[in-house]
Amino acid sequence: MHNKIKLFIILFIIIAVSGCINKNVNDIEYSSNKEHKMNLSSDNFQNNEILPAVYTCSGDGKSPELNWSGFPNDTKSFALTLEDPDAPNGTFIHWIIANIPINIKSLPEGAQSLTDATMITNDEGKSDYYPPCPPSGTHRYIFKIFALSSEKIDAITKENFYDKINPLTIDSAILETTYGK
Repeated sequence: MHNKIKLFIILFIIIAVSGCINKNVNDIEYSSNKEHKMNLSSDNFQNNEILPAVYTCSGDGKSPELNWSGFPNDTKSFALTLEDPDAPNGTFIHWIIANIPINIKSLPEGAQSLTDATMITNDEGKSDYYPPCPPSGTHRYIFKIFALSSEKIDAITKENFYDKINPLTIDSAILETTYGK
Protein backbone atom coordinates (compact mmCIF):
# COMPACT_ATOMS: atom_id res chain seq x y z
CA MET A 1 0.00 0.00 0.00
CA HIS A 2 2.84 2.38 0.86
CA ASN A 3 4.39 1.83 -2.62
CA LYS A 4 1.09 2.72 -4.30
CA ILE A 5 1.01 6.05 -2.46
CA LYS A 6 4.61 6.78 -3.49
CA LEU A 7 3.79 5.87 -7.09
CA PHE A 8 0.71 8.12 -7.01
CA ILE A 9 2.76 11.04 -5.64
CA ILE A 10 5.49 10.54 -8.27
CA LEU A 11 2.91 10.43 -11.08
CA PHE A 12 1.22 13.55 -9.72
CA ILE A 13 4.55 15.41 -9.64
CA ILE A 14 5.43 14.29 -13.20
CA ILE A 15 2.06 15.47 -14.51
CA ALA A 16 2.31 18.79 -12.66
CA VAL A 17 5.86 19.46 -13.86
CA SER A 18 5.09 18.49 -17.47
CA GLY A 19 2.25 21.00 -17.48
CA CYS A 20 4.72 23.71 -16.47
CA ILE A 21 7.28 22.71 -19.09
CA ASN A 22 4.96 22.77 -22.11
CA LYS A 23 4.94 26.39 -23.24
CA ASN A 24 3.06 27.78 -26.17
CA VAL A 25 2.03 31.09 -27.65
CA ASN A 26 -0.73 31.55 -25.06
CA ASP A 27 1.63 31.62 -22.08
CA ILE A 28 1.51 35.39 -21.62
CA GLU A 29 -1.14 35.97 -19.01
CA TYR A 30 -3.57 38.83 -19.30
CA SER A 31 -4.45 38.73 -15.63
CA SER A 32 -7.30 40.87 -14.37
CA ASN A 33 -5.04 41.66 -11.41
CA LYS A 34 -2.59 43.52 -13.66
CA GLU A 35 -3.59 46.85 -15.07
CA HIS A 36 -2.68 47.02 -18.77
CA LYS A 37 -2.39 50.58 -20.00
CA MET A 38 -0.93 49.75 -23.38
CA ASN A 39 -3.14 50.00 -26.43
CA LEU A 40 -2.82 48.30 -29.82
CA SER A 41 -5.00 49.58 -32.66
CA SER A 42 -5.33 49.76 -36.42
CA ASP A 43 -6.94 52.30 -38.72
CA ASN A 44 -7.81 49.35 -40.99
CA PHE A 45 -10.19 47.54 -38.58
CA GLN A 46 -11.50 47.77 -35.03
CA ASN A 47 -11.00 45.30 -32.18
CA ASN A 48 -13.29 42.26 -32.54
CA GLU A 49 -14.26 43.16 -36.11
CA ILE A 50 -13.78 41.06 -39.24
CA LEU A 51 -10.34 41.46 -40.78
CA PRO A 52 -10.69 43.06 -44.24
CA ALA A 53 -9.91 40.52 -46.97
CA VAL A 54 -7.05 42.64 -48.35
CA TYR A 55 -4.95 41.51 -45.33
CA THR A 56 -5.67 37.82 -45.93
CA CYS A 57 -4.79 35.16 -48.50
CA SER A 58 -8.04 36.04 -50.29
CA GLY A 59 -6.74 39.56 -50.97
CA ASP A 60 -3.31 41.15 -51.35
CA GLY A 61 -2.03 39.39 -48.23
CA LYS A 62 -0.35 42.54 -46.95
CA SER A 63 -0.07 43.35 -43.26
CA PRO A 64 -2.45 45.90 -41.76
CA GLU A 65 -1.26 49.16 -40.28
CA LEU A 66 -0.73 48.87 -36.50
CA ASN A 67 -0.19 51.51 -33.79
CA TRP A 68 0.68 51.12 -30.13
CA SER A 69 0.66 53.61 -27.29
CA GLY A 70 0.37 53.86 -23.52
CA PHE A 71 3.45 51.74 -22.86
CA PRO A 72 5.49 52.26 -19.65
CA ASN A 73 8.25 54.88 -19.61
CA ASP A 74 10.88 52.23 -18.84
CA THR A 75 10.13 50.30 -22.05
CA LYS A 76 13.36 49.53 -23.96
CA SER A 77 11.93 47.63 -26.98
CA PHE A 78 8.84 45.89 -28.32
CA ALA A 79 7.90 42.48 -29.68
CA LEU A 80 4.89 41.67 -31.86
CA THR A 81 3.02 38.49 -32.77
CA LEU A 82 0.02 37.51 -34.86
CA GLU A 83 -1.48 34.16 -33.86
CA ASP A 84 -4.42 32.00 -34.90
CA PRO A 85 -5.52 30.08 -31.77
CA ASP A 86 -8.21 28.25 -33.79
CA ALA A 87 -5.87 26.50 -36.24
CA PRO A 88 -6.55 22.75 -36.63
CA ASN A 89 -3.18 21.68 -35.17
CA GLY A 90 -3.04 24.23 -32.35
CA THR A 91 -2.05 27.88 -32.35
CA PHE A 92 -0.49 28.97 -35.64
CA ILE A 93 2.01 31.83 -35.58
CA HIS A 94 1.57 34.11 -38.61
CA TRP A 95 3.99 36.87 -37.66
CA ILE A 96 6.63 37.25 -34.99
CA ILE A 97 9.01 40.17 -34.51
CA ALA A 98 11.37 40.93 -31.63
CA ASN A 99 13.81 43.74 -30.83
CA ILE A 100 11.58 46.46 -32.28
CA PRO A 101 13.37 49.69 -31.30
CA ILE A 102 11.66 52.02 -28.83
CA ASN A 103 11.41 54.78 -31.46
CA ILE A 104 9.05 52.62 -33.57
CA LYS A 105 5.47 52.94 -32.33
CA SER A 106 3.64 51.83 -35.45
CA LEU A 107 3.94 49.68 -38.53
CA PRO A 108 2.65 50.91 -41.87
CA GLU A 109 0.29 48.88 -44.01
CA GLY A 110 2.28 46.31 -45.97
CA ALA A 111 5.30 46.34 -43.63
CA GLN A 112 7.64 43.52 -44.60
CA SER A 113 10.87 44.23 -42.77
CA LEU A 114 12.05 46.51 -40.00
CA THR A 115 15.49 48.01 -39.69
CA ASP A 116 17.15 46.89 -36.44
CA ALA A 117 14.29 44.51 -35.55
CA THR A 118 14.50 40.72 -35.57
CA MET A 119 12.06 39.07 -37.95
CA ILE A 120 11.53 35.53 -36.62
CA THR A 121 10.50 32.55 -38.73
CA ASN A 122 6.77 31.88 -38.39
CA ASP A 123 4.89 28.57 -38.63
CA GLU A 124 4.86 28.85 -42.44
CA GLY A 125 8.67 28.94 -42.43
CA LYS A 126 8.81 32.60 -43.46
CA SER A 127 10.27 35.54 -41.57
CA ASP A 128 7.60 38.06 -42.49
CA TYR A 129 3.83 38.50 -42.33
CA TYR A 130 1.94 35.39 -43.39
CA PRO A 131 -1.68 36.39 -44.12
CA PRO A 132 -4.60 34.70 -42.37
CA CYS A 133 -5.95 31.85 -44.47
CA PRO A 134 -8.20 29.54 -42.45
CA PRO A 135 -8.80 26.14 -44.08
CA SER A 136 -12.46 26.30 -43.05
CA GLY A 137 -14.75 28.22 -40.76
CA THR A 138 -14.09 31.52 -39.04
CA HIS A 139 -10.90 31.87 -37.01
CA ARG A 140 -9.75 34.43 -34.47
CA TYR A 141 -6.52 36.30 -35.23
CA ILE A 142 -4.78 37.96 -32.32
CA PHE A 143 -2.16 40.66 -32.73
CA LYS A 144 -0.11 41.08 -29.52
CA ILE A 145 2.36 43.84 -28.71
CA PHE A 146 4.74 43.49 -25.79
CA ALA A 147 6.63 46.31 -24.04
CA LEU A 148 9.96 44.87 -22.92
CA SER A 149 12.54 45.93 -20.33
CA SER A 150 15.48 44.99 -22.59
CA GLU A 151 16.73 46.68 -25.76
CA LYS A 152 17.78 43.44 -27.41
CA ILE A 153 17.14 39.74 -26.95
CA ASP A 154 19.81 37.53 -28.49
CA ALA A 155 19.28 34.11 -30.08
CA ILE A 156 15.50 34.43 -30.07
CA THR A 157 13.49 31.92 -32.09
CA LYS A 158 9.85 30.92 -32.45
CA GLU A 159 10.49 28.00 -30.09
CA ASN A 160 12.01 30.09 -27.26
CA PHE A 161 10.16 33.37 -27.91
CA TYR A 162 7.89 33.26 -24.86
CA ASP A 163 10.59 31.85 -22.58
CA LYS A 164 12.76 34.84 -23.49
CA ILE A 165 10.15 37.62 -23.42
CA ASN A 166 7.98 36.53 -20.46
CA PRO A 167 10.45 37.73 -17.80
CA LEU A 168 11.06 40.97 -19.74
CA THR A 169 7.41 41.90 -20.44
CA ILE A 170 6.35 44.98 -18.49
CA ASP A 171 3.07 45.55 -20.33
CA SER A 172 1.19 44.25 -23.35
CA ALA A 173 -1.92 44.76 -25.44
CA ILE A 174 -3.95 42.74 -27.90
CA LEU A 175 -6.02 43.51 -30.97
CA GLU A 176 -8.33 40.68 -31.96
CA THR A 177 -10.03 40.16 -35.29
CA THR A 178 -11.78 37.33 -37.10
CA TYR A 179 -11.70 36.03 -40.64
CA GLY A 180 -13.34 33.15 -42.49
CA LYS A 181 -13.38 32.11 -46.13
